Parts: sequence; structure tokens; C-alpha cells
Amino acid sequence: MSEVLSIDDAEHHERFWDRFRSSPRKLAKWLFESRENWKKKYGELKVVLKRLQVQLADVRKSREQWKERAQYSSRELDRMKAEVEQLRELVEQPEEEEVSKKKN
Repeated sequence: MSEVLSIDDAEHHERFWDRFRSSPRKLAKWLFESRENWKKKYGELKVVLKRLQVQLADVRKSREQWKERAQYSSRELDRMKAEVEQLRELVEQPEEEEVSKKKN
């Protein structure tokens, strides 16, 4: 499928390349190197992104574990406070009975 260029197309093609000071060979080399550098940079960023995603997952998991620990500790503290209050009531109750017995 060869294409025949008209004179206008050929002139346009010439004018296109005249805008550049470097030869097409040098431009092709520069574009290839630029593409390779971009791919390398993107690959490095992809590794960094993956590392940060794993770190984020670890932090979320750790935060959830600490949240569960805090909730458990809070429930345990409430239970112990209730138990202390019950024991105080038991201790105070016999003292009240002794005071009332002494009065009689």
C-alpha cells in the first residue's frame, strides 16, 4: 500500500521537517531515549505507589487492632468500676447494720 504524495503533500512534508534544526535520525534517537526514561520513571513510581498502598493497608489494620483493644479496655474498665461499686456497697452494708445494732 504505497501512497503517492501530491506536490502539496511533499511540500508540506518538507516544511514540516524544516522547522526542526536536528536531523530526523537525531530526533528519533532523542524520542526513543525520552520514552525509555519515561518508562523507567513510571516503573519506579509504580513501585513507590505499591509500597505506599501496602503501608496504608498495614496502618489501617494496625489502627483497627488498636481501636478494638481500646474498646475492649473501655468495656473492661466499666465492668471493673461496676464490680468495685458493688464491693463498696457490700462493705458499707455491714457497717450500717453494726451501727443500728449498737443503737438498739
